Amino acid sequence: MKLLLITEKVDRRDPVLGFFHRWVEAFAAACESVTVVCLEAGEYHLPENVRIFSLGKEKRNFQFLKRARYSLRFLKLVWWERHNYNAVFVHMNPVYALLGGIFWRLWRKPIGLWYAHGYVPVSLRLAEKLTDIIFTSTKGGCRLRSRKIRVVGQGIDTEKFKVQSSKFKSENGIFRMVTVGRISPSKDYETLIRACAILKGRGVSFKLTAIGGIGMPEQQSYLDALRREVVKQGLSSEISFVGPMQNDAIAARLEEADLFASASRTGSLDKTLVEAMAMELPVIASNDAFAEILSRHKDMLLYAEGDFRELAAKIEELIELSPQEREKIGKELREIILRGHTVSSLVAKIVSAYSL
Repeated sequence: MKLLLITEKVDRRDPVLGFFHRWVEAFAAACESVTVVCLEAGEYHLPENVRIFSLGKEKRNFQFLKRARYSLRFLKLVWWERHNYNAVFVHMNPVYALLGGIFWRLWRKPIGLWYAHGYVPVSLRLAEKLTDIIFTSTKGGCRLRSRKIRVVGQGIDTEKFKVQSSKFKSENGIFRMVTVGRISPSKDYETLIRACAILKGRGVSFKLTAIGGIGMPEQQSYLDALRREVVKQGLSSEISFVGPMQNDAIAARLEEADLFASASRTGSLDKTLVEAMAMELPVIASNDAFAEILSRHKDMLLYAEGDFRELAAKIEELIELSPQEREKIGKELREIILRGHTVSSLVAKIVSAYSL
């Protein structure tokens, strides 16, 4: 198969989208050739059968009036490269499927769209009419009613995200928690802060490190409000927002932790949560999609969305376990990822779905 792959960014060092570099590598191993069209390109080291075309956002001249140029360049690439691909895979952004879908339909090139988010925008509803397949991570990952949806799991680099040394070395009896994700209201950091306030009131010694940056400039006010709330709750010594971190560095920070705590309300299977599971790290979350992949630990690791009291109780329950018991849970969580959420298994399912 000769694949045209459309994505937002190819940059192995990017804090949010760095993971996609590994996806491209896996597609390159499974396909004769891969032509990548991305909005922005950074640092990458990819096989010889991969070609990268950037639409130019990295040049920082992407003002509103110049978006027409981006769309025109995209369509030109779709046209110029039409003999170099026989299938299309659009990652996450349905707008790309709308822009090129009519041409791909006319040329009889099958169109696949990856979408994993609880939100169902109009662009997704329209793109569904043009695409042949919609890939998603879990049943709740794409909440559009369509016979075209195929659940294929997440794609985690389980070689990068694996334990390198002995875990659970809490320093001075301090229970170390971590959360990773964009600083956005959909991640509901308020619930984490309120749960931490309860823990401190009960005399629990802990640290919570929040890794991630703002998704958009206008979300800076949200981050500022969170920091004010941390001070108000007297948690300045317990909670720290450390900003974004390169994808390659996340695994080491996860390995230092005793628990990954999430309050995300995206409704999809957050990639960072699955990466933590791959690191044999116990995870507590309220995400419906998380419930879909859990086995026997649902009662311990799931709480009701926004219920900070239940979250605090669940954290205390895990703290009371022995390190050996938490380690056993972590190993079982990694097994879940190895069975159905590796990059290689994801790409194999996607490529086979095209039936070329």
